[in-house]
Amino acid sequence: MTSGDTDNHDETQAAATLIDGLKGPELSIRVTATQGLSKIGAALGPERTRDELLPFLAETIEDDDEVLKALAQVLGDMLDVVGGAKHVASLIPLLEVLAASEERAVREESVRSIKKLAKSSSELLPERKSEVAVSELLPMVTRLADSDWFTSRVSACELVAITCEGFSEENRDALLQTMSIYRKLADDEKATVRREAALHIADLSEQVAAFDPFLVRNEIFQTLRKLSEDDQDSVRFSAIVSSPRVIALLPEGLREEMCLPMIKSMVEDSAWRVRYMMADQLVLISDVLSSKTLRDEILPAFVSFLKDCDSEVRTIAAERTSEVTKRLVNAAKDTSDVDDVVETVVQDILPILKALVTDSCKYVRVALASNVVSLAPEIGEENTNKHLLDMVLTLLKDEDSQVRLNVIASLDSLSFVMGVRNLSSVLLPAIVGLAENRNWRIRLAVIEHIPLLARQLGREVFDDEMHLTSLCLTWLGDCVWSVREASIINLKSLTDLYGEDWAQSTVVPEIIDLFKNSSNYLYRMTSLNAIGSLSEVLSRDIVEGEFLPLVSDLACNDPIPNVRFCAARTLSSLVQYIGEERRKSDIIPVLEKMTSDEEKDIDVVNYAEAALEKLVI
Repeated sequence: MTSGDTDNHDETQAAATLIDGLKGPELSIRVTATQGLSKIGAALGPERTRDELLPFLAETIEDDDEVLKALAQVLGDMLDVVGGAKHVASLIPLLEVLAASEERAVREESVRSIKKLAKSSSELLPERKSEVAVSELLPMVTRLADSDWFTSRVSACELVAITCEGFSEENRDALLQTMSIYRKLADDEKATVRREAALHIADLSEQVAAFDPFLVRNEIFQTLRKLSEDDQDSVRFSAIVSSPRVIALLPEGLREEMCLPMIKSMVEDSAWRVRYMMADQLVLISDVLSSKTLRDEILPAFVSFLKDCDSEVRTIAAERTSEVTKRLVNAAKDTSDVDDVVETVVQDILPILKALVTDSCKYVRVALASNVVSLAPEIGEENTNKHLLDMVLTLLKDEDSQVRLNVIASLDSLSFVMGVRNLSSVLLPAIVGLAENRNWRIRLAVIEHIPLLARQLGREVFDDEMHLTSLCLTWLGDCVWSVREASIINLKSLTDLYGEDWAQSTVVPEIIDLFKNSSNYLYRMTSLNAIGSLSEVLSRDIVEGEFLPLVSDLACNDPIPNVRFCAARTLSSLVQYIGEERRKSDIIPVLEKMTSDEEKDIDVVNYAEAALEKLVI
């Protein structure tokens, strides 16, 4: 038997095993076998796969949802197995059955596979793109949409757009038929189906617009407006998600006239979820509207969200404050009305934000803290100092640590708001408070913002006036490993920023003292990790003169094995910064001792051997 025959035999055996697994009693085995359908198909060949395997699967499709989900997924990758794009029709019927499944995960996977097959076949055989859409996809969508089961109709909603994508200019009748199907789905008795239709109306709009933009204006937008007035808030919610993309396809001259009544209705909706989504989508909607509409209609709508009785709506509006303001100002630049718009923002938005600074809901304050500082570049320095500064100061003193942290995270804009001197005087109490927060994640987040703060303040203010260097060094002794490691990265960044002289006079002595004076071995390991990191940004003189003696003389002879193997690892990282002479005199003898029989800890030996190998290389 030749090697080729052996390979074919092995593949056939593997396929036979998988086929048996498809009928096995164990769920996990059936799932594994289903995931291997491509291997079975490869062994059977394209013709037998189409004529035997796929019909077999159709007959045995009643199975656990986990198996059906795996089947739906693998069918989308079997185009080559059935003989290529010209045989895509053989895979559609099975996926159509799966698209009607009661289990949502199975339906979604089936729809994804149908879309994948449609795109792949059109790319491989573009000349058959419209044929597949008209002969395979449209009949399938029609059957799903006409089904008595709402699950089928839900899948049809998502497949309407991919069907239209395949149509050519000669398929206008098919396009109109598909749109008729969609209108029927959008008017379905089940709210679940109408909600799905609302979610996918934007996809359909973009495909239809490529054929005839007037169809978007005359038919699709009218359907969207009807969905936005649905008696179920979940449907209205979904309509808002799609509305920015649909509105963008309307003719510019008619856009405001057509969409403003719908927008006003959504803004005043009785359901808080609908108002929440409208506040969230207002930024995208404003991108396709005129400057006048933004000022006259969108701004009042946004103000109403900031004042909303529901805290969730106020929270999302606070999160969108800087984006909405930026769009208002940028749009006004085209019409030379910037000053008027800024004045409107100052008069209409800032007083409400001032009230939100002390909102009873902490999530509103957290959202506001992330955005209020970003208003400074938009409203100018005078308005910032007059109106924004007090808000920032209040937020920096907030009882909630996340609020204070979010303000500090906006440091790139803070210096514009307050100036470096004012910044240092109000930031220090906030930073010290956060540095001592019981939540280690808060302490970690503060450390991550220190380099940005250091750049804003400059060395003199950072070190001499605010004494933040000493605060940074205390984090080396934190009880949480992640905080200690972050403090090392922070000190390295500060050394890059302030230079070697600064590090030698402030950081290096503290790291050495940390090792020498710590009874807890974890802090001695932290000191070694800091030495390894800082050596990357310090001169050879400091590494050889300050760090090497500590590592080779003290750390490598530490009574705790963990410290010794950490020392060996540190020596390995220091090698590239040490001269040849000091390597031979200070490093190699120590590492050789650590690999001798005197060392009883296997981890220490392994790290020392790895360091020695690096020296040899």
